[in-house]
Amino acid sequence: MANFLHVSSTGSTNQDVLRAFREGTSPEPILADHQTAGRGRLGRIWHNDRPTDSSTVQAMLGSVPQTWAAGQAEVSLVPFAAGLAAVEAAAIAGPTRDQGGVELSWPNDVVVQRDGGWRKLAGILVESCPIADGALGVAVGVGMNLQPIRDSADQIVTSRAISLAELISGEAPDAPEIFHAFCDRLQHWTEWLRRDPKAVMAQYRENCCTIGQPVEFQLARELLSGRALEVADSGELIVDRGGQHHRITVGDVVIQTA
Repeated sequence: MANFLHVSSTGSTNQDVLRAFREGTSPEPILADHQTAGRGRLGRIWHNDRPTDSSTVQAMLGSVPQTWAAGQAEVSLVPFAAGLAAVEAAAIAGPTRDQGGVELSWPNDVVVQRDGGWRKLAGILVESCPIADGALGVAVGVGMNLQPIRDSADQIVTSRAISLAELISGEAPDAPEIFHAFCDRLQHWTEWLRRDPKAVMAQYRENCCTIGQPVEFQLARELLSGRALEVADSGELIVDRGGQHHRITVGDVVIQTA
């Protein structure tokens, strides 16, 4: 998947892909230097710095289209495959999990452990819409920080964020290079997902830092704590709380730090 559309600015790359699906055309992967209506998981609004020149693209922001046939249950696991693809795309810049670098926080935040806590490098948002013949058009969105985030009119700095430039010595790869790697690895993992979803989830568990950690999670509007035991083949996070096992399908799960 070497070819993609590269634009200076758009509202949301995911929405661009879904709009093309709804119009009956074949969408291309799309990379944007800036998004004005970007969103993260759970409907959160997120904006990135607007570039002032060609050297100030702060984040790699893009979306990749996929088509899934009607009834393919594996489509629910695309976010986990996308997380693996993002970890491998980040690794071309230098950091790897074995060096204490890039890992996955359930379900698919790409994080790095620094200064006693977990800091977010990238996030995934998967959205879909019905298309012809009962198939599903899927937009796999990714946002990865390339340069340090600063206060601006577009966003406020969060202490939980980190960038590739802060993880490596030298210049971080440019956005097209990282996006090309993400497209390539996403194709690899989703092709494998269609054939052997259990193998993909086993690989996901190898890269998931949430397993075995004390966590906070929300259940019926109540904030609870427990220990993350496992990620099931279905993608659910299994958390032990006083001997009771909770299976979490969606929501915020935060790794607790001392």
